[in-house]
Amino acid sequence: MEELNSLFTRGDVYKDGFVFESIIKITPEDLLFDIHFPKMPIMPGACLIAYAALCLEEWSNLGGVRIKCVPRASFNHAVIPNMELKLQIVSSPLGEKYKKAVCRYISNQGVSALIVFEYLHI
Repeated sequence: MEELNSLFTRGDVYKDGFVFESIIKITPEDLLFDIHFPKMPIMPGACLIAYAALCLEEWSNLGGVRIKCVPRASFNHAVIPNMELKLQIVSSPLGEKYKKAVCRYISNQGVSALIVFEYLHI
């Protein structure tokens, strides 16, 4: 996951119960943007999903997280180098065993990406 940390610069994390937020900035120097896409760099959706999962695990402070599934992922606006976003993760119970996390990457255009995880703590 070290590769993901080179794509994102993260600010302080705000926590309130099961709500976590941080301002992040997309690092423009990463080599990924030379290939995705040349002359029109865009952050791959898979990287946004993986980074949100990494932050969920880090911020939850309950040990490991096993993602069961991603029942929803929508990408509404392109996430590009140098962009500043707020990553917001809201976690809630989902039955007895699993939890649900709704992750939003919020830019000045609105919600750029929305990802929903079903997960459990391991």
